[in-house]
Amino acid sequence: MVILRRLHKLLKWMIALLLPVLLLSSAGGEQQTKYSQIKVDLKGPTPFQNRESITQFAERQLSGSTPINMRMLEESLTSLNGVKRAEVFSDYEGGVYAEIWQSQPLVRLFDLDTSYYLDTDGYPVALSPLWSETVPLLRRSAGQEMQQDIHELFLFIREDRILSAAVDAVELVENEELVLYASRACSHSVRLGQWDGWRERMDKLRTFYTEVVDSGKRTLFNEIDLRFEGQVVVKK
Repeated sequence: MVILRRLHKLLKWMIALLLPVLLLSSAGGEQQTKYSQIKVDLKGPTPFQNRESITQFAERQLSGSTPINMRMLEESLTSLNGVKRAEVFSDYEGGVYAEIWQSQPLVRLFDLDTSYYLDTDGYPVALSPLWSETVPLLRRSAGQEMQQDIHELFLFIREDRILSAAVDAVELVENEELVLYASRACSHSVRLGQWDGWRERMDKLRTFYTEVVDSGKRTLFNEIDLRFEGQVVVKK
């Protein structure tokens, strides 16, 4: 009998531990909870959204929803402009918490009649009314196709200390040719040529900057032409 009583107490103790978990789970495995308040934690250096707007949006999603579906709330928050990822969780007292990771702009595209960012993961992000990010610019004209490796090109520029300090704009001109503008630090343009082989020509530009001319002499010429194999043509 003593053993049975102990087993009975153990069973009650296990049920008490498991019950909150069971109450927070639906048949489809999606976490649900009753709602009393939400706290928002914004992460990342870019303010595409602010805490007040996120909180208000989440409260509208939660209004009249008892219990709430945590996964659906995460999906709704992730759909907001500039939100890269959202995680929503709760405590057992009805508190709801949302952690929001925001996108990091890589380049601002002037694409026909629209302007938007491309983020470091390669996804388009609409401009924010809250602030404007200082990133390189890319322009193209009507009828020109936007290449898939734009993301790779600007990551290459961003991750190099010398190139990121020099290049502030890129233009896709006639015949799908790339022209870099290093006007901020160097006061010249760079004719990069066609998309094919851009990485090798960017390596050549970096070598030219680091081994041939120092930063004080980069303002002495107006154009660098990298279109010819094995050559760097400088025009004053």
